[in-house]
Amino acid sequence: MTGAAGFIGSHLLERLLLLDQRVHGLDDFSTGRRENLAAVERAVGAERWRRLRFVTGDVRERGTVRAACAGCELVLHQAGLGSVVRSLAEPERCLEVNAAGTWTVLAAAHAAGAQRLVLASSSSVYGDCPDVPQREERIGHALSPYAASKQVAELVAAGFSRGLGFPSVALRYFNVFGTRQDPHGPYAAVIPRWSRALVAGQAPELEGDGLQTRDFTPVAAVVEANLLAACTALAEPASVFNVGTGRELSLQELFASLVAACASLGLERSSLHPRAGPARPADRRASRADLTHARAALGYEPPGENDAGLRATLEELVDSRSRAS
Repeated sequence: MTGAAGFIGSHLLERLLLLDQRVHGLDDFSTGRRENLAAVERAVGAERWRRLRFVTGDVRERGTVRAACAGCELVLHQAGLGSVVRSLAEPERCLEVNAAGTWTVLAAAHAAGAQRLVLASSSSVYGDCPDVPQREERIGHALSPYAASKQVAELVAAGFSRGLGFPSVALRYFNVFGTRQDPHGPYAAVIPRWSRALVAGQAPELEGDGLQTRDFTPVAAVVEANLLAACTALAEPASVFNVGTGRELSLQELFASLVAACASLGLERSSLHPRAGPARPADRRASRADLTHARAALGYEPPGENDAGLRATLEELVDSRSRAS
C-alpha cells in the first residue's frame, strides 16, 4: 500500500493489520506522518504490527516502488499530493506525483504479478459538470491542476488495464474526514481546520457564502470501499466508482453540526460565528455522490449520519491539546 502513513492510508493500514494481513507499506512522509504509524501500532498491537514491512520512498522512484510491490497480491495506491489549493501553488509537482507516480505504481504492481490495483481518485474530476449528484459516466472540464492530475491518473490506469489486461479500480473519494487528518497549514481541509479553531475557542474562517455543499464522508467508509474494490469480482478490467454518503451538507450546516458536537463534549461554542472570507479558487458549488454503481457492483453501502465521526475528530484534537498543555 502506498501512502501508508497518510490520513486515509493509516486507517486502511490499521484495518488490514487487524484482519491479520501481511502488508508492505510505502510512504515518503511528505504529507504522511510518523505519528499516524505510531497510532496504528498502538491500535493493532505488537504481534500484528510485525506483519508490516515498511519502505520509505517516493512513488516516483521506480526501484523503490518495485521493491515495495514485490510479493504483493493486491496494491492499494493511496499516495498522492492532495489539495486543490496546493496544486495551484505547485502544479508541476502535483502532476508528477499524482499522474506519473500512478504510472510507476501500475508498472511495478504489474511486474510483481499482483492481481489488481485500487487507485485513490477524487470527486474533483467532475470539474465543471453541472450534474448533482455526480455520476461516474459524466465528468466536466478540470477546474484545477489537482483535478487534472486525478483525471490523468484514471486514464493511465484505464489504458494500462485495457492494454495489458491488468485490472484496476479507481475510487472517487468525496470530501473525506476523520481522525489523523492534519488540521494545520494552508492546505488543511475544512473539517479539521474548523475543528481545530473551535476546540481552541476561535471563530473559523468561512470561505465564500457558506451555501456551497459537499458530500462529507467518514474515513471508515473509504476503508470499506477499498476492501470491497480489492476483493469483489468485476466484469470490467478498469472500473470507476464514487465513494461518499450520497448526502449534501452546506458549509453553514457543517458549522452548526460541529458546534453541536462541541457541546456534546462539554465545549460551549454557540456564541462563535464564522468569519467571512473570500471563496476558494477553482471551487465547485455543489457536490454529492451518486452511489448507484458502487452499490450494484461492489455492495457498498454508505454510512449513516456524520455525528459520530465529527465527535471523534473533535475528541482527538481535545486530547492532543490536553497533552500539549
